Amino acid sequence: MKFLSTNLTSIYPFVSDRLVNNKLGIVKDLFYWLPERDDARVFLVAAIAQNFSRMGIEVSTSFNSGAGLTFESAANAAIGETIERYCSAFIQSSDLVLGSYKELSNKYCCVSPKKFAFYNKFQYLESDFPFCIFNESTTVNWTFCKKLGKKEDYLIPAAVTYLPYYPSNDEKLIWYPISTGLSCASDDEEAIVKGIFEVIERDAFSILWYNELSLPKIDITSNEEVYQLYKERFEIPGCKYTLIDMTLDTKIPSVLGILEDERGGILIAAATRLTLKEAVIKTFIELSQGRISWKEDFVQGSKEKYCDDFSDIRDFHSRVMLFTKKSMKSHFNFLLHQNCTVEIQDEKILPYDEQLKILYEKISNLGYDIFYKNLTTSDVYNLDYRVYKVIIPGFIEITNDHLYPRIGGTRIHDVPVTLGLLNKPKTVDEFNKIPHPFP
Repeated sequence: MKFLSTNLTSIYPFVSDRLVNNKLGIVKDLFYWLPERDDARVFLVAAIAQNFSRMGIEVSTSFNSGAGLTFESAANAAIGETIERYCSAFIQSSDLVLGSYKELSNKYCCVSPKKFAFYNKFQYLESDFPFCIFNESTTVNWTFCKKLGKKEDYLIPAAVTYLPYYPSNDEKLIWYPISTGLSCASDDEEAIVKGIFEVIERDAFSILWYNELSLPKIDITSNEEVYQLYKERFEIPGCKYTLIDMTLDTKIPSVLGILEDERGGILIAAATRLTLKEAVIKTFIELSQGRISWKEDFVQGSKEKYCDDFSDIRDFHSRVMLFTKKSMKSHFNFLLHQNCTVEIQDEKILPYDEQLKILYEKISNLGYDIFYKNLTTSDVYNLDYRVYKVIIPGFIEITNDHLYPRIGGTRIHDVPVTLGLLNKPKTVDEFNKIPHPFP
């Protein structure tokens, strides 16, 4: 893989020198990959974050990449990811309230612990399980947020809001957060909408994977624009794309993309949008980004060794590496052997304020609430970016650590039955035991 660093702020006017600056910028530098002949025809850019330790801030990652059909969209994606991680790491002590739901609910509007889908009751009985049950008596730090459709402030656990978040000595460990629902955009509505999309996407994939749901494939030849884009930008010799319609009870189009290399392994990516066409294109871009990023391992197979019980699959990187091995391909049979297909329709793309209204209606009709917190710091605000964290309590979070799968709540059991995909809910023991390869 080749990449080139250059003084992008002097070449590309969309990059602010207050944002990208090797001494004072949030982004220290930008890199872009020089495409090789067998790469998808997309742009891939990486943003290197500044060292914020001098400010007493620990960000979750200092290397963030983005892909797009144009250089500008790829660069903005990488920059946006870096800004997300920067803003989400700022925790003001004045914004935290320590206590239990029982202690605080008389004074504040608190999100009920019963709404969250963290872990199942059997996991909490394990002697070495590190997390405490989150109930009305559990002492944690809370932070203020908003509930979509309401004006008043709500308290929600800080552990589901900030990234990274480490519990104080006075509170219980209930959760380690990841970036799901964290979003950066140029205005508030767009950031909230994209955060909601990510929560839905990862919820849908988690339900699909653990229940091994066989869902329809998407016929990319059914839409002339999509198929032409595939032929021009995404088609790779020796590689096969399969797109799955994993739209569940939300009725919000969600797509799972599977990329197989005839010489090597499998990569996946996913996207949720208000139209299936948008979700398909976004999934193609994400798959292309994954293949370029992990190309050598994807083609040749990772040399890393893993335990037979997968007990050493503790993060997203190891999940990707595991599925670069040809021996893992058979675990996708439940998805790849489906003959049913759906077509891609041309639909109008709505403004983000209208999209937000539709998302609110669809999610609230299912009985779930959408909470969001504005994490935008003053310096980022002045650069005309907005960062939000979106939480939908009860939706299933994607698992990173295979030892502690995030399989709490009822959705993971009930949704497949409600949709007629299973005759009865699967038990925890019946769930798919193979680690998913979500990156």
